[in-house]
Amino acid sequence: MEKELNNKISDLMEVDTSVLVNNKILDEIEAWDSVTMLGLVVVLSDYLGEPVNPGEVGQFETFGDIVLFINKKKPNNCIILSCISSKNY
Repeated sequence: MEKELNNKISDLMEVDTSVLVNNKILDEIEAWDSVTMLGLVVVLSDYLGEPVNPGEVGQFETFGDIVLFINKKKPNNCIILSCISSKNY
């Protein structure tokens, strides 16, 4: 499931999964705009099984912020996103 989530986020942002490292600044991703942000709200809501506040997602500055948000919502999961990305955080 986690790899699938990583793929969904990379598809949404129109980047290769290798670009999604914790220190990647979202504003540096060409596709990062309000539409992509709302898409991320949907992807995260589906993954977490609960509504995600668009205001929270709007505060994300880096990919690491997304990872921290997911880990905060699912604290007993070391999701693959953080494991893949931790080397660059």
